[in-house]
Amino acid sequence: MAVERDPHARGVAIARELDVPLVLEDTGAPGVLDRARIRHSKSLLVLTRDDSENLDIVMAARETTPSVRVVMRLYDDDFAATVQRTLRASYPQAPTRSRSVSPHRPSPPR
Repeated sequence: MAVERDPHARGVAIARELDVPLVLEDTGAPGVLDRARIRHSKSLLVLTRDDSENLDIVMAARETTPSVRVVMRLYDDDFAATVQRTLRASYPQAPTRSRSVSPHRPSPPR
């Protein structure tokens, strides 16, 4: 299952081509994670361009499905390390990885 708010994002065409179920909504909107069947998911990848949005999504997922495996992309090294430590302490049974992928945030799409 995939969630994407932009129906024109390049991943949407790939998801459709591969027959990946797709929810075209903002992940932060009420009920979207439920429609994405988070309670039945084994893993969650959170890959937006916004660190705080990624953390919000992970925390919402953890509230409903504490055991879901999470990998989230973060751009700030220090923030990524802090988030990983905090989530491991808060949810010791749930594997969580937060990684900083770049020393600089990408430019917003034009």
